[in-house]
Amino acid sequence: MTHREEFKDILARVSATFLPREVTLVAFLAAVFLMKLTGLLSFYENVNLILSVLSFYLLSAFAFRMLVKKQTKAKTIESLYFFYDVFIELLSITAIVYLAGGVEWMGSVFFLFPVVYASIVLPRKKALAVCALTTISYALLVALPYSGLVPFHAYFDLGFPLYKNFKYVTNNILLAGATFFGIGVAANLFTDILKRKSVELERISEALEEQKTTLEIKVRARTEELEDLSENLKDKVKERTMELEERKKELEVKMEELEKFNKLATGRELKMIELKERLKALEEKFNKG
Repeated sequence: MTHREEFKDILARVSATFLPREVTLVAFLAAVFLMKLTGLLSFYENVNLILSVLSFYLLSAFAFRMLVKKQTKAKTIESLYFFYDVFIELLSITAIVYLAGGVEWMGSVFFLFPVVYASIVLPRKKALAVCALTTISYALLVALPYSGLVPFHAYFDLGFPLYKNFKYVTNNILLAGATFFGIGVAANLFTDILKRKSVELERISEALEEQKTTLEIKVRARTEELEDLSENLKDKVKERTMELEERKKELEVKMEELEKFNKLATGRELKMIELKERLKALEEKFNKG
């Protein structure tokens, strides 16, 4: 793949993540804000902080979009995306899930966003590195409250602390890690297949465009050749017509000369006949005398 093809490919893949990320963040912001207004989160002390993190996450997504559009090299875009995915997206999601007590509910689902996006955009080694960092982040998110090193923020009052249950914590980390790697590898493989197909289609398109250009050049050359032949034919027809006109004039002159000669010859013949008759009359007269 050429540098131009690599740049177009990575730019297309990164651009494909802009809209779903931004729409998702706007939807979550609206949902959290609505729950706050309706009193569903009135007891929850971290809602304002969650809104702040979501707002920062959304603004950083817009800023990242603008930054990517100014780049001209594929490697630079790839490095920027890795940095954004790990140090902004992953950390923002970790903070939100922690503040929302996501260890006791489906908080691990949100970690699929950086995993899937990285698997779509980044090469396999970096995508697997994001999967590993995501697993570590979620493991720390589960393990630290379990160990008591950080306080736990409960979202639902379940009546029993799941985050303190060793089996729940262990299974949560193992299943989440397996899910992150499984989905990440699957998304990366699927993206590679699409990438190869896209490159193949682009090369076919370029080959067809080249053939089209070659055909247009040949058609143009043949058209010019036919136009030249047509002009030559017109010249030859014109020249031949002029020759025929000249021959016609020559024939007309010769016909006129022939008519004149014919008239002269006819007049001479008549005089000869007249002379013969007069001579004969003289002979007869001479014989009688």
